[in-house]
Amino acid sequence: MIVKRLLADLETATSANRARGAATLARVYLFEDLPDSELMDAETALTALLDDPVMAVRRAIARVLASSRNAPPHIISALSMDHSLVAGRVLTHSPLLTDDDLIEALGVADSYAQVAIALRPGLSGKVVAMIAATGGREAMIALAVNETARLGEAEMTSMLERHGTDGEVREALLCRTEIPAPVRAMIATQTARALEVFTINTGWLSAQRSERC
Repeated sequence: MIVKRLLADLETATSANRARGAATLARVYLFEDLPDSELMDAETALTALLDDPVMAVRRAIARVLASSRNAPPHIISALSMDHSLVAGRVLTHSPLLTDDDLIEALGVADSYAQVAIALRPGLSGKVVAMIAATGGREAMIALAVNETARLGEAEMTSMLERHGTDGEVREALLCRTEIPAPVRAMIATQTARALEVFTINTGWLSAQRSERC
């Protein structure tokens, strides 16, 4: 009965009320002890709402379902490939997404979605390697500060080869609990090079004198 009432309200609701109704429907799906018929109705309605043109509606569903193991897998999969403002919470928190799902999402992810994946707790080495090889600077910083990510020497080296000229990337890596000695040396070299370029560009030191130093 509760599902049918919610569905009736959604049919004539404004965008804002539809978003609130979608969130309520998602909570009912997860937490109410519904008979099978109503559970199926709720899942069907949530699936239909994935096509709602109003992002707030899809985002409301994502906020409720993102962390649940009992969410419908096909809905989580669809939300993970939605606009990054919808997908972000799902990409960071959903226990239903596999490494292959995350790698597929990285293939189309913008900076916001890359960061969402990079901040995911317990990120596997497979996904870490993909982020290190393809991510933007913001994703590099997020990955570096994620102490639960399985970030090894090869991945750190890849990050520095691609974004080592960025001081924030180097600083984020230096703040990690464990950094291999070769990575520390690489950061030191890149930092020295960055300081050299800075002093030359500001006129504090000529290029010729820099070479002698």
